[in-house]
Amino acid sequence: MSRTGMWLLGAAIGMIGAAWSAPVPLQLGTDEWSPYETVNESQAPGFSVEVIRRVFEAMGQPVEIHQYPWARAQSMAFSGQNDGLFSAFRNAERAAHCYYPDEPLALDRWVLFVRRDNLNRLAFHSLADLKGRLVGVVRGAAVSPAFWNAVKSSGNYEESVDDDANFRKLLAGRVDYVVASQANGARERFRIPGGEQIAALPGAVLKEDALYLIFSKQSVNQKTVAAFSKALRQFKQTGEYRAIFQRYFPDMADGVGK
Repeated sequence: MSRTGMWLLGAAIGMIGAAWSAPVPLQLGTDEWSPYETVNESQAPGFSVEVIRRVFEAMGQPVEIHQYPWARAQSMAFSGQNDGLFSAFRNAERAAHCYYPDEPLALDRWVLFVRRDNLNRLAFHSLADLKGRLVGVVRGAAVSPAFWNAVKSSGNYEESVDDDANFRKLLAGRVDYVVASQANGARERFRIPGGEQIAALPGAVLKEDALYLIFSKQSVNQKTVAAFSKALRQFKQTGEYRAIFQRYFPDMADGVGK
């Protein structure tokens, strides 16, 4: 074979190789938010982390997951620096910058936590009960618009970078209430000294909503979002999904979070 023929053959092989090369990994951002995402704990990286990895594996799509403070992870998804963000509740700002799949990762509630010695002193029947009290909340948290309007109008809130900081403030008496995910707060409070002195306030549910992996409109097309939603829905019907769910939510009834 001539040199020209060899070169053409090599070029053709190269083109075939490029056509069959692995897809470019999607870059996903998250924070540390037990039990949904604890990326650095190899044996238990989090419910959402395990589900997302397994779904994309079934799709043949590689992913890389990076941990940041929540506000930074959200900003990176909005700008297209990252392709996705999880685990995210729905709000208008996120919907403006990201696509929501039809299928959620799980369901959760925003609830109020207090010190146990305040269980009989503090009550919650409506947002008006928060007036005159200081509320700790994570910066950028998607609690209901009604909640944010109430606390911003009276200025009775303090934002922190994460739930750990809020619970420490609660124990120190620097805030009266902490707003947190029911599933996350139930675990996070035990990660700090004295956490057993923190409890969820009975009946104090601010919002019940779905949690999603959302996709940046700057870098991901809707076809990929639809494919992920379909693959997630199918995965939820498997025994493997139920096993992951029970491992992270052993006290919750089967089916919660689907």
